[in-house]
Amino acid sequence: MYVETELIVGIAVGMIFMFLLFFRAMKMTVQKAIMSADVLNPFVLEQKLSLPQMAK
Repeated sequence: MYVETELIVGIAVGMIFMFLLFFRAMKMTVQKAIMSADVLNPFVLEQKLSLPQMAK
């Protein structure tokens, strides 16, 4: 019984740790993609910024 609960806790902690690492990696990739898009194509950035104003 003790071994089972320890295993479950270990798996849960591992999953949370992996999720946090994955989330951080995704955030970094999104930031890099946005930065490269800003550098490569300012027109796309202008469209992105004007979309919320057009929606109003």
